[in-house]
Amino acid sequence: MQTPMFRAKSVYSSPTTKIVKIEGMVKEADIEPWSDLMAELSKSSTTELVLDFSSVGFLDPRAVNVLRQHITERMYLLNCSSLVRNMLQTTGLRRNVLD
Repeated sequence: MQTPMFRAKSVYSSPTTKIVKIEGMVKEADIEPWSDLMAELSKSSTTELVLDFSSVGFLDPRAVNVLRQHITERMYLLNCSSLVRNMLQTTGLRRNVLD
């Protein structure tokens, strides 16, 4: 299996909030590890989870669909590029995108 073109690292954690920075690109070949990551992150429903997309250069439309399937009411997306923000808002994730 090829190494994914993205990585995720926890940059802040408290009893109520966790911030995870996503870096790189999520391409078609990365959908399986991306889906695994989103499933794992969505399980942390006891805290507010903020995904920092400031270092994401590309998000495949299938990756957006995976994100949409796993997002919870307590997950928020921060620092999205205009392209990524528009894709997310078009798929109904407007309330989860922080400007």
